[in-house]
Amino acid sequence: MSDVTFFVDGNNVRVYDTANLSPTNKLPVGVYRIIEPPIGGMYLCKVDDFNPPAKIYGDSAKNAERIIRTFKSREKSTGVMLQGTKGSGKTLLAKVISSTLSKE
Repeated sequence: MSDVTFFVDGNNVRVYDTANLSPTNKLPVGVYRIIEPPIGGMYLCKVDDFNPPAKIYGDSAKNAERIIRTFKSREKSTGVMLQGTKGSGKTLLAKVISSTLSKE
């Protein structure tokens, strides 16, 4: 076994190979899935960036700009919860926000 690091979380001890470990205080910009394995705990898994369509109808671009501007103006972390009926554009808005931030 190469160099390892142990992380203790309550009664759980996780073992990581330090060759594959890159500790950081900030989450890199990207799109992530939340994984909850059956053995407990949760972690994020980076996935491919969203690619919004070339032509965007409605207010998604304007709403994305407003959300990004608000996010950048806050000193503390700010989250966004999207809600609405099926087909109201939540996924498209998330794609526009994600692709805009990943280009910066």
